[in-house]
Amino acid sequence: MPTVDFDADGRQHGVLALARTDSPFERRDVPVSVLRRGEGPRVVIVASADPDPATPIDRNGPTGGTGALAVHRLARELDTQSLVGTVVLVPGLPPGALSALGREVFGHADAVLELAPAGAGLAFSPVAAIRADTDDTMRERAESMLIAFGAPDSARLAPAFASGALDGAFEASIPHVRATLDGVVAPADALDIALAGCRNVLISSGVLDAPFALRATRMLALREADAVVQSPSAGLFEPRVRAGLAVHRDYPVGLLVDPGQSGAAPVEILAPHDGIVIALRRDTRVVAGDTLAVLAEEMPR
Repeated sequence: MPTVDFDADGRQHGVLALARTDSPFERRDVPVSVLRRGEGPRVVIVASADPDPATPIDRNGPTGGTGALAVHRLARELDTQSLVGTVVLVPGLPPGALSALGREVFGHADAVLELAPAGAGLAFSPVAAIRADTDDTMRERAESMLIAFGAPDSARLAPAFASGALDGAFEASIPHVRATLDGVVAPADALDIALAGCRNVLISSGVLDAPFALRATRMLALREADAVVQSPSAGLFEPRVRAGLAVHRDYPVGLLVDPGQSGAAPVEILAPHDGIVIALRRDTRVVAGDTLAVLAEEMPR
């Protein structure tokens, strides 16, 4: 049971008790804030937490910390007198626990904004994304949120890349935007993008009465065919591009070096098509099948 009342006006801070993903017999207290002023839309903003304290922290890679910082800032700083409706803020959601929030949080939600980590081994240029396979009405609502968020890149995802989206009935009834901001830009810049994007989504959803921050975004599409460039074998990956840059077909995105043969010619890893490199391998050592780069196609607005 939550220790907050989703229908009470004012600013509340409490916890949600969620079942652990690794044990159905244990529960985990997750922080939550509810900011409400009268009747109006309900927008849920969640951010992934740092890894479980029992798990060694990867100090060389993103952990979703920027998103958590942004949601904590909103919980402290949003003016409830400027709200028309409800904002639910979950700044420390365990990895993979989005669907566990369930009907308690999402049952009456009008929109969900997720600030997610990049994932193991990859560094993303700041990008916000939506599913491309929803019905027209849902896609229009989600795209409106996507454009309002205003990340440097905005992507429509093919179903194969939409893991982590809401499950079941919630996925079919709630527009959902997932933003991945950590990995390439400096943490302070990622935090600025997150805060401005969250506020813009609240404004565009009719919950927050405040000036809208106009920001340009590049529209991309991530298709199933040839979007992911994988390593053909084990070796050392030497990137030749940066995340966020455009490349042409057959341009070398990197070299695969055989660590056991000094002076041997490396294998060129070529771009399968023209596109934008939205993610790049951040680990030098790779094995066969590891993702080295992710390419998206630039689309008209």
